[in-house]
Amino acid sequence: MREILPYQGPFSFVSSRLETDIKSVLPHYDKKNPRTWPYVTLATIEERRPYYGYPDLPAGVAYQRSVLLRYHALYSAEDRKQSASLNGSFHERYPCNYDQYDQLKDWVGMSKAEYQRYMENAAEDINDITEDAYYDGLRLPLRQPCCANSRCIETRREAAKLRKELSHKESQLMNSQQSLKEFEAIEERRHNVSSHVQAELERQRQRAGAAEREYEICRANNINLLWRVRELERQAAQKDELEAYCSQLEEEVDVLKGKQRRDVVESDPDEDLMEGYISSAKKTRSSSVDWS
Repeated sequence: MREILPYQGPFSFVSSRLETDIKSVLPHYDKKNPRTWPYVTLATIEERRPYYGYPDLPAGVAYQRSVLLRYHALYSAEDRKQSASLNGSFHERYPCNYDQYDQLKDWVGMSKAEYQRYMENAAEDINDITEDAYYDGLRLPLRQPCCANSRCIETRREAAKLRKELSHKESQLMNSQQSLKEFEAIEERRHNVSSHVQAELERQRQRAGAAEREYEICRANNINLLWRVRELERQAAQKDELEAYCSQLEEEVDVLKGKQRRDVVESDPDEDLMEGYISSAKKTRSSSVDWS
C-alpha cells in the first residue's frame, strides 16, 4: 500500500462526524477503502481531552499503535473477545492495526495481500447483505405452503430473533452515537469555556503583574519622598539651630557693645586731662606761696 497520510484535524468519536472532518481535509477519503485511510496519532485524539481506552474508536482510520495499547490496558482479553463478537472482529474494523487473527500488529498498515483479502471479504459481505435484504423484502402469498420441517421453522424463528436483536442493536447504536454527539458538544463547550477562563486568568495575571509593578514604583517613590522629607526636616532643624545660635550671638554682641560703652563713659580722656590740669594748677599756687 502507499504511504499513509497523517490526519491532524479535529477528532471525534462519532463516526459520521469524523468522516465529515476527514473528507474536508482529504477529499479522496473512502471509509470502505483502507487505501484512502489517514493515520491518526494519540496526540490528535488527546487534543481535546486524555484518552484511556474509552469510548471505542471509530473504524475507517489507521491508528498509532500507542492508541490501541491504551485500549488494551483498559480491557482484558475476555472483554475484547466479547466486544469482537458484538461489534465485529478487530481486523474488520481496524485492518491497519490488527491481523486476520485479531492480534495487534507491531507496525501500522496493510500488505498488498492483506489489502486484497480484506477487500474481497468486504465485497462478499456486501453481496451477502444485499442478497439477504432482497430475500427479506420478498413476501410469499398467504396461501402458499411453506416448509413445515422443524429445522426450517427453528431457523426462521432464529432469523426473526436475530433481526429483532439487530434492530435493537441499531437503535442502541444510534442512541450511543447521539449520546456521543451530545458528550462531544459538551466537551467542546467545556473546552471553549476552559480556554476563555484560561485567557481571562492570563489577563488577570497580567493586570496583577502590572499593578504589582506599579505598586513597587509607587513604593520606591514614596520611600524617596520620605527620605526627602526627612532631609528637609533635618535642614529645617539645622536652620532653626543656626537662627537660635545667631540670635544668641547677636545678644552677646549687644551685651558686649553695651559694656564697652559703659567702660568708655567711666574712663573719659577729657575728664582725665582736666583733672590733671587742675592738679598742676594747685601745685603751682602752692609753690608761689612758698617763695613768698
